Amino acid sequence: RYLRLKAEDVLIVEANAETIQQVIDGTGLELNAEEEIDDRFLKSDDITVIEGIVGHDSRLIGRSAADIKLRSRYGINVL
Repeated sequence: RYLRLKAEDVLIVEANAETIQQVIDGTGLELNAEEEIDDRFLKSDDITVIEGIVGHDSRLIGRSAADIKLRSRYGINVL
């Protein structure tokens, strides 16, 4: 949240094509979709990325990350 971006930083973004184009147009970021993501960019001492699956009978169904306050309550950001 408070880490400032620097030149040559690599951001891994998942979004639809229209949203990515809007971000590129509005920020000057460069799209580098042709290159395979190196594992070193997926590891950090500060951040862990995990995959979670919402089960068929979960109380989360129909709710957003904001609804359940994932960030404020648990410090979790959804990618």
